[in-house]
Amino acid sequence: MNLYQYLNQFHSLDQEAFGLLTSRFKTRKFKKGDFITIPGQIQRELYFVKSGIQMSFFETASSMNTIAFTYSPGMCAIPESFNGQKPSEYYLLCLSDSEFDYVVHVELMEIFDQSQEIERLFRKITETILGGMIRFGDRRLSRFRLKQYTKPFSNPGERNGALAFALSLLNDQAWFEALWNSKQTISEKPALFIWGMKDRIVKPHYLEKFISGFRNSTAEKLETCGHFPQEEESEKVTQFIAEFLQK
Repeated sequence: MNLYQYLNQFHSLDQEAFGLLTSRFKTRKFKKGDFITIPGQIQRELYFVKSGIQMSFFETASSMNTIAFTYSPGMCAIPESFNGQKPSEYYLLCLSDSEFDYVVHVELMEIFDQSQEIERLFRKITETILGGMIRFGDRRLSRFRLKQYTKPFSNPGERNGALAFALSLLNDQAWFEALWNSKQTISEKPALFIWGMKDRIVKPHYLEKFISGFRNSTAEKLETCGHFPQEEESEKVTQFIAEFLQK
C-alpha cells in the first residue's frame, strides 16, 4: 500500500489534491535510537513514514510506558503537540533506521486554506484516530473485537511486555536467524500458512520465504486481509484449517 492509497482509506482524495500536499514534502532520515521529539519540545513536523519503525512513549519514576508504534505508510507525530503547537509531554523514538517525508505545521495550514479536500482529509484522520477505528485490511475491526485485543493492555504498565516483544523483533535477529537455520527438523512436516496479503507489519514477501523453507506446505492467500485474518475473514480461516486437518 502506498501513501495515496493509505490516505484514501480515510477520505477520497483526487490526484490534484494529493499533489498539492506532496509538493510541500521534504525528506529526512533518522538513525536507530534517534529521538524525533522529546518532552518540552514542540512538534513542528508531521512525518509520513517511508521506512523504519517508531515508538511514542512516556516515562514515570518506575517505568517506561508505550503509547503507539508507527510504520510505513502511516503518519508519525505526537498529535497533541503537532495539532496544538504546544510542548510535547511524550517521547517519539526511532526503533530502527527511519526515513520520512514530512510537512511543517505552518505549511500544512496554508494547504488547508487552499484545499477543502485536504482539510477534510485530516479532519477525517483525526476522527478515525479518536474514534478508535482501526482498519487492518479492507475491513475494519469492530470496537467490540478491538477491545478484546486492547483490554489486556488497558494501562501503560501492562504494555511493557508488548514493548519488549517488539524490541526483540528488532534486536534479536541473530537468534531468529539461528532458529530459521535449524528448521530442517520440521521442514518436511505438513504446514499451513494463512497470509493476509495487505499485512503492513509482516509483509507478503515473507510468505515466499516460508514456502521455500517448508516444502510440504500449503499457502492460502487472503488478498483483502491485513494482520488479523482470523478476525477479518474468520469463516475462510476456519475453512482452511478444517480442510488442512482432513488431509
